[in-house]
Amino acid sequence: PSHAQGSIDILRESFDSTTPPALPAEWRSTQRRSPGINDWGTTSSTTYSPPGAVLVTNATVEQWLATPTIDCRERTPNHVRMVVRRSATFTALVAVELSLDSGATFSTSLGSIGSETGNGSYQPVEFAVPEAAAGQGRVVVRWRILPAATGASGTFRMDDIRLTSEGVEDAHADSVIINEIMFTPRPGEPEWIELQNIGHAHTDLYGWSLSDAAVTAKHGIAGNSVVVSP
Repeated sequence: PSHAQGSIDILRESFDSTTPPALPAEWRSTQRRSPGINDWGTTSSTTYSPPGAVLVTNATVEQWLATPTIDCRERTPNHVRMVVRRSATFTALVAVELSLDSGATFSTSLGSIGSETGNGSYQPVEFAVPEAAAGQGRVVVRWRILPAATGASGTFRMDDIRLTSEGVEDAHADSVIINEIMFTPRPGEPEWIELQNIGHAHTDLYGWSLSDAAVTAKHGIAGNSVVVSP
């Protein structure tokens, strides 16, 4: 098969795995508006890729959302990507910041999401990650509301957040094959299949699914980034 330069997800979060308003495991938020309750939370309303997105309200209060600690020792991160949507009354800028010490300090600004970006509809946004993050084992990305004078009832949503690195991926799916199938397991054991990457590059199975020849039903393989090595 041929190959193409593409992006590999070091982190991918679509906020689909929890019951709203709970955040995914190890994601953190301020609790300034109501003590003990996260300012940012997941929602099932007005999402970009159903069923979930992450939401914050009130543009007049400084509130932040932070990723889990990300291990980049074997990858060189190059971009933070996401889609954002805001109501017309949410006029605050949203700073995007980087930590190399598990969130103890955020000394690097990646940029800010403008007050008109995503107004009324989802809009893709991306920020370049500096080379200083390469080889680091304690990377955290944070989104911080820079308070505006008005907009207490405004809302800001994000979905499909990705921290990516460059990588060579197979241009054709036929580099990943079904190598073995267990269709008659012993009582109490599950059916399973074994996939093998016979290509020459890493392939991310995020979004892949299995079906029969008639495609009457599909079974998702990976809800998050799962890279299969050759």
